[in-house]
Amino acid sequence: MDGGWMARHFGDDPWPPWALALARMQGAYAPNTILAYARCFERFERWCAGAGFSPLPAEADAVAGFVSHLFPSCARNTVVQYLRSIRAVHRLAGEPDVSYSLPVQLAFRRGRREHGRPAQQAYGLTAAMRDQLVATWANDLHGMRNRALLRLAYDGLLRRSELIRLEVEDFEPLPDGTGKILVRRAKNDPFGQRYAAYLSRETTAAVQAWLKAAKIERGPLLRAIWRGRPLPGHADPRLVNQVLALAVRRAKIPPDIARRLNAHSFRIGAAQDLAAAGRSLIEIMRAGRWRHLSTVAHYVQCAPVNVWADQGEGTGGGVEEKRLWRSAEQWNPREGPRTDG
Repeated sequence: MDGGWMARHFGDDPWPPWALALARMQGAYAPNTILAYARCFERFERWCAGAGFSPLPAEADAVAGFVSHLFPSCARNTVVQYLRSIRAVHRLAGEPDVSYSLPVQLAFRRGRREHGRPAQQAYGLTAAMRDQLVATWANDLHGMRNRALLRLAYDGLLRRSELIRLEVEDFEPLPDGTGKILVRRAKNDPFGQRYAAYLSRETTAAVQAWLKAAKIERGPLLRAIWRGRPLPGHADPRLVNQVLALAVRRAKIPPDIARRLNAHSFRIGAAQDLAAAGRSLIEIMRAGRWRHLSTVAHYVQCAPVNVWADQGEGTGGGVEEKRLWRSAEQWNPREGPRTDG
């Protein structure tokens, strides 16, 4: 959110106190973060107007009532986002924060017990599914770009914004045929410390083929194509979703899985594959540039892993092999872990 958004949203009307408070975050936080807070608090303000409460400063009973109002239709994480918004606005405005008060905590617990439902996590796009999607593209310029895009997103565990911002100068083929990319700025790296992500031989070759066919030597790595030629600037971030959606339709992925696939599915699927291959949570956290182990654990706990798949017959219930995870090569996203071979 910036001054332009404020001007468009409020027109010539004076900005409300909560908007002035959030404007102080500009430059310190990502615009999308501030915009999300603004939308959440604006809904809280409308609810307060109808319920006869003041939104700023808000009383504990007002926030508790709003939480109770949200829970029948909102998931837990959505309610948490609203509370973060209310908390941020009050702190920025120098007002007391009641989001941790006992009435609010009780309303939150009550809502979870009565209306709680598990969060719908994006479906993990594993290596097996990635290969299905890659195979849907022809060997023309669009196809080479899209194959490189899909492989880069998976190998690098890249967020959509990280993928689109890649420059040719960030890509480095290594002597053994693998590759490396430099992630200059990430969602959890606002100060640009930069991280390296590594690529398989297949992905490195796909990127090289795209760059050679498109005659790109420097600048943005992934670009829009117009009349058979790549345009000079970075592709629109929506390209990632468009390429994924079209490949999913072409590969005839089952509808119940297809509707849960999005740009974040690459990170989740790669993390699940790494766990299935026996990588530690620390290694997966490093590969995906996560800061908290709890985030990685949340992603991999949804992987359909049969820990008894390696159990031999006649072992009396003991595990024949010490490793509990099967390799990524024996993974089928539709059927779960294979038990043959």
